Order: sequence, then structure tokens, then C-alpha cells
Amino acid sequence: MTDLIFVTKSQETYDVFDRQLKAFLPEHISVKGFSLDAVESVDCGEAKVVLLSSADCRKVLRFRGSDPKVLVSRRTLDPSRLGPLFTLEPKTNVLVVNNAEDVSRETAQLIAAFGLDMLNLIPWWPGAVLTKPRPTIAVTPGLPGIVPGSIATVYDVGTRPIDASSLVEVGLVLGISLDGIAKENASNYQGVVRVIREQADLFRRVDSARNDLEAILDSVHDAVIMADEDLRIHTLNTTAALVLGLDRSAGAGRRLTEWFPAAIMAQVLRTGVAEVDRVQEIKGKRFVVTFRATSRGTGQRLIVTARESRAVEKARGALVRAIYSGNRTARYVFEDIIGESPAIKRAIRNAKRLAMSSTNVFIQGETGTGKELFAHAIHNASPMRNGPFVAHNIAALPEQLVQSELFGYESGAFTGARREGKAGLFELADKGTLFLDEIADMSPSVQVSLLRVLQEREITRVGGSALIPVNVRVIAASNQDLSGAVREGRFRRDLYYRLCAFPMRIPPLRERPEDVPLLLKHFVMKYLKRLVRVDEATVKRMMDWHWPGNVRELEELVRYSVSMADDDSEVVANLRKLMPLAGTATMDIPALPEARNLVGVPRVNGEADAEGKALCGQPGFPHVPLAPDDTAGVANRALESIRRSGRSDELVAVLKAIGERSGRSTGRSSLAAALAGSGFDLTPGQVRHRLRYLGEIGLVKAVRGRSGSTLTDLGWRLVQHHLSR
Repeated sequence: MTDLIFVTKSQETYDVFDRQLKAFLPEHISVKGFSLDAVESVDCGEAKVVLLSSADCRKVLRFRGSDPKVLVSRRTLDPSRLGPLFTLEPKTNVLVVNNAEDVSRETAQLIAAFGLDMLNLIPWWPGAVLTKPRPTIAVTPGLPGIVPGSIATVYDVGTRPIDASSLVEVGLVLGISLDGIAKENASNYQGVVRVIREQADLFRRVDSARNDLEAILDSVHDAVIMADEDLRIHTLNTTAALVLGLDRSAGAGRRLTEWFPAAIMAQVLRTGVAEVDRVQEIKGKRFVVTFRATSRGTGQRLIVTARESRAVEKARGALVRAIYSGNRTARYVFEDIIGESPAIKRAIRNAKRLAMSSTNVFIQGETGTGKELFAHAIHNASPMRNGPFVAHNIAALPEQLVQSELFGYESGAFTGARREGKAGLFELADKGTLFLDEIADMSPSVQVSLLRVLQEREITRVGGSALIPVNVRVIAASNQDLSGAVREGRFRRDLYYRLCAFPMRIPPLRERPEDVPLLLKHFVMKYLKRLVRVDEATVKRMMDWHWPGNVRELEELVRYSVSMADDDSEVVANLRKLMPLAGTATMDIPALPEARNLVGVPRVNGEADAEGKALCGQPGFPHVPLAPDDTAGVANRALESIRRSGRSDELVAVLKAIGERSGRSTGRSSLAAALAGSGFDLTPGQVRHRLRYLGEIGLVKAVRGRSGSTLTDLGWRLVQHHLSR
């Protein structure tokens, strides 16, 4: 005999009922269950109680003279599955999905009873019509498969279990103890308590997040306002309250149309297209305002940001400086200057004294002595060390570009000018230091303009009329005797006194030979990443050499020796082989003839003659006559590297093509096109490899960002003295 029969509409509900009744009923009570997924009729036999999951199940019952108690179970929800619903904002539209109208409505009532009545719960079942606006969120008790496909988010709270009141009815009919019901209720209450605790924790987290959001909004200098689709203020930060003249706590609910145009805001909400940087007046001040629409679970929101126009102009100026300046910081300090000789210590001591003031400084030193290194160190020890450090070589610029580089230009100032104009070096160095190298090569017209800037502390961009104040310390440098240039009339006397109020001299390397071993050690570590033992004889030869290229020549010698060596012994051998004997005129470069042939190579029809061709071991390869102040060792090593590359014709063509740009940087695609016109079919990728090689030997350098490549000082001089002929 069966005491209890239960019937469910689905297998999922069957599993829940079976598990729950077994836990509740004593073992001597016999139970049999059926799912309409598996049977079409149920013989009730002599059962005492028939429990149905819903009234629809009654139609499958068959009775044979017996009269059992038929109960339609009241159902509940598992409170532990409701947590995610508490994260939804009040008044959110939520579709409550079940397989029939009555159970859908009942499920919605149960959800509301668990403390979720702040949601707009909409019952729905197959065949029902979706309301408008259609919800995007649905909740269902174990039936996600019947949720409409247009719903984006579905919360499955699990199949509904039997309510405790129905268990009580079953127990009374069967005459059993209600201890099991008490346990079942206790379990449900524990679930409720757990949900309440989770809800309290959630509220604490939401409150913390709200406080964090307010702190973030208040840290923003812009006014920030959020309004609903009726244009009523929902949230605003402290800046917005000040701009609108509101008490922040009383601002909610006020309509934005009191301050902003209704038509613009309605259009943004309707189209979703932002209205950006609209200038308008609010309480007598001009603001730059942006309107943006955003969709949330509770509908559309309008976000309004406003910034006072003066702040926008200030920020735009800072942005322009940042765009054009790149990494404008001084990288070196006095501790980076290597040397223990009295001569270099005296120069460092003088430079430190000069650094303490903000007066202009003039540095005189031969090529390669480290003039820019000293300029970096002076800036970093000066009162202007927190400002930018901008360095530029005047000799590297064609005459027609010097004015625009120094002082900037306005839009349309000349053919090829940027549409937005460009800030000059003085603007970029504002509140910092501007280092101008090779100052003696400056033309008379530029000298006049520079003198005016130093006197008036203001500049005018090329093509413009506005006076722009600048606070810049100028550190000028030259490898020439500037006083001699003044006597010869090549340099203005008044500008000389402006720049050379505080002159200093950097000693050449031949005046501090005791520093050569220290520098040798430093450069070996720099390029080899470890030390090697150099014999005393080689070091002595290096100390006796007069180093016309100074520290730069020594560095290039070490770099070349390391690059051409397979082990430490070859590094030392290369140094020994490349170093001249005391009293000789030049270094001995492998595969190149004596130095007497390095200058003034005879040329026939623009090409080196037979002797010139023999110099580099390759037909038609140009040999460069060096300027008197150039470093023979550095130049010849670069040429030797080109000769050994196996692509000398291409590399020389690349140098020529860059040189023809008159100091302007050149991109790979432009170079490839120019080379094609000269008979060299190279792709931009192949051009990149050639540029990288030329950069490694010191003839080409990459311009910051994506602006292409330009010649170094050495590369420019090589092109000027020979390749452009």
C-alpha cells in the first residue's frame, strides 16, 4: 500500500519534490512519485494523500474506488538563490517567467514577499504579450528555456520547493510527527537569515561604492551632472553644485533646462550622439560643455560635463607643449661626468657655481668634449631643474628653418606649415633650460631675433603677431672661439655679452690624459657589459695620443673595437691595432691607407679617381675629405663599416637622399620613393634596415615619435663635404 503519491509537471520539479519529501517523511511512510514528462495517467490506488505540483496535474489522476486526500502544493522559493536580484536598481523592469499564468503571478508575489518589492515585477508565461518598454532582465524558477530570446540577462532562482504549510497538511493527513516540518522551516529560516545578511553586506558595499564614486567625482575639476530621461538631476559633484549655484543635497530633482538648452539635451537622448565642446555662459562665466547619453537598467541617463573656458585654454597650452616636447628632461648630473684630473674637476667646480643662478651660460669646448653633458648637469643642479630641458644644434638646421624652430610658427605661415601651427623651442623650454649648440653658426638675422628674446623675455611666432612671454635660461655652446667671431664681425657683440656673461671652458682630452684609463673602463663596460684587461703599453699609447675628437673619439674607438671582436683578447688587439704610435698624425684604420690620403681625394667627373677608389677597396665608393675639426678616426671607422657591409652603394644613396631634405626628417616611404628615382628598388622595410645600420655607425638618428630619420652631425658633415657634390 502506498501512503503518498506526488505528481509533478516536469522532471526537474519531480527531483526537488522527491528530495524534499524523503527528508521530511519517516521511513515507514511509503512514497511514489510521477512526472508528466514520463506518464500520461496516474493510478491513485489506495493512497491516503495525493500531492500535486500544480492544479494542471489533477487531469491525469485515475481513482479505483478510493478517495484519497488530493492536495495542490503551495510552492516557495529558495531564498539563497535570490541574492543577485538585490543588486538591481529600484524600479528596474524584471520579467518573471513561468510555464503558466497562475504560477507566474504566484512566483512574482513570492519574489516581492522576500523583500524585492522595489522591483517592477512583470509576470509572463508562454503565449503572453511582452509589455513595452520590453524588459532586458528576467527571473525564472528553473525554466530558462522558455525565456524570450530578446532578454539579455536571465537569473535562474531554481525550481520552487514545497512550502512548509503544504508539508504540514501532508503530515496531518498521514498522522505523523511535525518534527520534520520544524526542521524544514528551520532550514528555510536559515536561508532567509542568510539572504538578509547578504543583503545587509550588499547594502554596505553599495554604500561604500557610492561614497567612493562621490569622492572620485569631487576630485574632478570639471562639473559633472547625471540626469534622468526627464532631464531631472540625479547626481552632481561639488564643482557642479558651485557652478549651478545649488546646495548639493537639494540639487536632486531640479530640471537641467534651468541652465542648459532643452532642445540640445533632448536630441542627445533621442539620437545617442554626443554634443561635444559646446561653449555657453552659466551665471556670467563661459564654460565648455559636453552632453552624452548612456543607457542603464533603469533607462537612459544624460551625463553633462562643464569646464570653465580659462581652464580649457590653460590645459590646451600644456597639451601643445607636451605634444611637441616629447621627453624634455635632462638625463645627466655632475656625477655622470667621468674624470679625476685637476682640469676636469676645475670645470665641474665652475659649472656647479654657474648652476646656482638662472643667468645665461656659455660653454666653450672642442668637438666631443661633452658640452651637452655639462648642460644637462647644470640644468639638473639649477633652480629651474623642475622645468623642461630642450637641446638643439643650430648648425644642423638650414638657415630658412632656424627662425621657425626657435620661435615656432602659426598656421599657414609658409608652404608646408602644419595646419595647427607649431610651438618653438623657446615655448617648449618655458620655465626651464634651452641648450643651443654650435651657436657661432647662427646667421645675423637669427642673432637679432635671439638678442631681442633674451632682452624682452618674449617671442613672436613666425606668421603671428601675439607676444608670448617666456621664462627660459639659455645655455649656449660652441667649439669655436666666439670672441674671435666677434672681432671678425661674424657674431654680434651685444649678443655675445648677453650669452657670455658667465663663460666656462671644458678642457680637451689631451689636457687631462690621466682620465683616459677611467673613460676606457667606462666605455668598455658600456658596450661589452664587462671589463677586460688592457695592457699598460696600449693604455700608455692611448694617454699619449692627442685625441682631436676628444671623448667622443675615444668612445667610438672602444665601440668599434668591441663590435669587431669575438672575444676579450680581440677587443684589446683591436684597441692596440687602431691606436697610433706617439707622435704620428692619425690612427691606423684597417684596409684604409695612411692619413695623408684622407683629405682632398682627387675627383674626376664627380667620382673618386683610381687612387680614391683604391682607398676603400671598392669601385666608385666615395671617400670623404674631412673638415679640419672632424675626427678622422670616427669618420674612417664609419666608412670602413659601410665598405664591409656589402651594400655600400645603397647606404651612400640613403645618406644622399636624407641630406637632400635639408635637415628635415624623412620617413621610410618617402626615402624609398626618392631612392627609386635614383635607380635603387628598395621597399620601406629594406630602407628601415639600411637606416638602422647607418644609425649604429653614428651617421643617422631617428626623430622621436613617427617623424622619420635625419642625419647626425657627423653624417650631415660627410654629406655636405662630399656626397652632395
